[in-house]
Amino acid sequence: MASKKIDPNKVLTIIVGGDSDKDDEKLFTNPEEWKTHPRHAFYVDSYEEMLDLLSPAKLDLLSTLFSYGSIHSDNTVGAIAQKLNRKQEAVSRDLHQLKKQKLVQLTKNGRKVNVSTPFESIEIRFERKK
Repeated sequence: MASKKIDPNKVLTIIVGGDSDKDDEKLFTNPEEWKTHPRHAFYVDSYEEMLDLLSPAKLDLLSTLFSYGSIHSDNTVGAIAQKLNRKQEAVSRDLHQLKKQKLVQLTKNGRKVNVSTPFESIEIRFERKK
């Protein structure tokens, strides 16, 4: 079975221990670097900071959204909470935190809130401090 090719524009790369300022400088002084640099990079200083932002429960939420693909009839907060066997209030709180990081979009549709994400995949890179 062939695996689905993921669009590099829909991959979020979390860079743990990286230096965004140095990376930006490298990108602007050497345009060839753009070919290998992630399109969407999110920098955190440490593994602990990454776990603060993306707890296992939040990663489960994102994984569920990835499995839904784009717009899906069961992408409401309530349906996701039920699928994950979690309280709706806890899922809503986690989704609002993910929204602050621009990892999900929340769209009110009457009394319901639909959830989506622009990403299909998350990569985590650990970089060595120099």
